Parts: sequence; C-alpha cells; structure tokens
Amino acid sequence: PNVAVSLAGGREPTVNVLGEVRTGGSFPLRVGEGVLELIARAGGLSEFAAKDRIFVVRKADGVRVRFSYDRIERPDSPGSAFELQDGDTIVVE
Repeated sequence: PNVAVSLAGGREPTVNVLGEVRTGGSFPLRVGEGVLELIARAGGLSEFAAKDRIFVVRKADGVRVRFSYDRIERPDSPGSAFELQDGDTIVVE
C-alpha cells in the first residue's frame, strides 16, 4: 500500500512579545521583520521599559540575545539585521 500525506493549511510562524510593551501577545512573523518591527506591532515600548534590556529568547535552543533599542533603530546596526525565527520570544524588561 502507498500512503500520501499533505497539509491543508500549515500554522504560520509566530513570535511572542512580552514585558514592558503596550500590547504584548503572539504575532504572526512576516518575512523580513526584525525585533524593532515586532516591538512596533506590540504598540511600542511602555514608559517603564529599559531600552537597553531587550532580549530575544530562541525557543529551539534557549539562547538569549540582548539588544539595545537605540542601536536596533539604526538601519546600519548589526542588530537591525537579526533574523527572528518561529517560536522566538522578545522580552522587554
């Protein structure tokens, strides 16, 4: 016997944004989006946010990468080119 399996509709990749943002939650990850774009979609930083204590926690291996908001908002910054992956969590302290 032969068996064929196909997915009718796969789950879209998502990134969670938590902590000192205006509207945290789970957001669909769009192609080319980075940390700055996801923070913007979460309503931006709250007035209590520590701009130099933004972390991306990678679900796959638990690695935690630190960012500074002032640096990632500059287009020539290496942090602005950081590629998010499905299941990543952005934590703003």
